[in-house]
Amino acid sequence: MLTDEGTPDIEKIRPIVFSPEVRKYHTIGKFIGKAFEVGMILFAPQAILGFMTRLAKLQELGLTPSNSLQFLTPDSS
Repeated sequence: MLTDEGTPDIEKIRPIVFSPEVRKYHTIGKFIGKAFEVGMILFAPQAILGFMTRLAKLQELGLTPSNSLQFLTPDSS
């Protein structure tokens, strides 16, 4: 049940997940991509768009990113 590198082989183990709300078991699917690489493909465009939107707002206010870095952070409102 281990890979050649000695790590658990998920495809050989075939783990299951229990969903208590509907009282069902599900199998875990096949490999779909490397960690973080898939997320970057899915979410990077949204992050760039959000940054560009905040940058445009700074320009409307007559501010520059260098004196307004806090405004550019996602947590600011």
